[in-house]
Amino acid sequence: MFPSTIYVGFLSLPTYATLLSLGVIGAVLLSVWQGTRRGLAPTQPFDAALLGASGGLLGARAAYVVVNWAFYRDHLAEALRLSAGGLAWQGGLVLGLLLIALYGVRFRLSLGALLDALALGLAWFTLCLWLGSGAANDVYGRETFPSDDVLWRLSADLPDMYGLRAPRINVPLLGMVWSGLAFLILWRLGERLREPGGLFCIYLALTGLGGLVFIPLQANPVPYLVHVRLDWLFSLVLAAVGLCGLVAVKLRRD
Repeated sequence: MFPSTIYVGFLSLPTYATLLSLGVIGAVLLSVWQGTRRGLAPTQPFDAALLGASGGLLGARAAYVVVNWAFYRDHLAEALRLSAGGLAWQGGLVLGLLLIALYGVRFRLSLGALLDALALGLAWFTLCLWLGSGAANDVYGRETFPSDDVLWRLSADLPDMYGLRAPRINVPLLGMVWSGLAFLILWRLGERLREPGGLFCIYLALTGLGGLVFIPLQANPVPYLVHVRLDWLFSLVLAAVGLCGLVAVKLRRD
């Protein structure tokens, strides 16, 4: 979908790594801004965001390599080449949130307020990750045919991770639109929701609901559990946790 290299004057930058860097930098800055508005010292969301980003990148890359081990077992050097693309955001979210939670416990911070401070930054990083996927082709859609009607109209001549082109559902574009919408929703609600944990629960719910819709349209290989993709099950859990968390926040407020 996007060129693999960005040219800025005489500089040539790898698109995926550049977008990933913009995602991390933007997420950290947004987290500091949101954290200070919630009464946190600037260093607290800054440290938590950096810790979460580091753990998130490590967890996401490790999960992606494990899922695609059939390829990486014969190309071990590629497993360390992050600029070529390949992040399983589910693994990154789990490890990143675990480290953030441990940070909050260590310094006795309100976990709800801390996660709310990071929610907008997480949404920004998710958007950049989808943009990067459009350049790296690490997430690609199912092949379609004219008889598929609506799905055919959502398709384009796109490659898979091995470079084989075919009419495929433009999953990265759908992901960009959804994550961009989620970012705008969180931006608008950030000033209205003051109950700790509410904004982060909305991020979880929107991310999970998006996965429930878009993951069945993907063709990149993932493990299955009882004929259901594990990443779809993860999105189901994410949406359920987010929605249940919102109910708990509302009950606590009332």
